[in-house]
Amino acid sequence: MAATSASDAWAVGTAGSNRTLIERWNGTAWKRVPSPSPDATDRLSAVAATSARNAWAVGDTSKINHGSSETLILRWNGTSWK
Repeated sequence: MAATSASDAWAVGTAGSNRTLIERWNGTAWKRVPSPSPDATDRLSAVAATSARNAWAVGDTSKINHGSSETLILRWNGTSWK
């Protein structure tokens, strides 16, 4: 989890079907935020934020057809995760 204030925090993980999961705290409740999940098995394991408009999430993505794992890095630009 990463927080930039009492009303702005991020938590990341993996949804039930091995898709990325990102939630944001607004000071009152957690809300799921749409996040890219580029491959068949994507997991997020850490998040860091420096402001409400700049956050990074990291994890890994596994290629089902290739049997390999690659680093997955997502960035919040204040509007969406890319």
